[in-house]
Amino acid sequence: WFKVIWTFDYDADLKRSSVIVQSSAGQHYLLSKGAPEEIVSICSQGSIPKEYGEELFHLTSLGYRIIGFS
Repeated sequence: WFKVIWTFDYDADLKRSSVIVQSSAGQHYLLSKGAPEEIVSICSQGSIPKEYGEELFHLTSLGYRIIGFS
């Protein structure tokens, strides 16, 4: 289970919303969702799949709306 510690409402300038949760083991995590380009900017570059940009372009060119999550 996870306990919500704090929520950050959607911020139009940041183009994301976030929540801090605590696991049953006591570990804390920051979970964010929002515009893919903003989410990828807060992730460590080694965690981004190499085909990320191509796939994002492909899906958006088909008209899909994409939400990033980390």
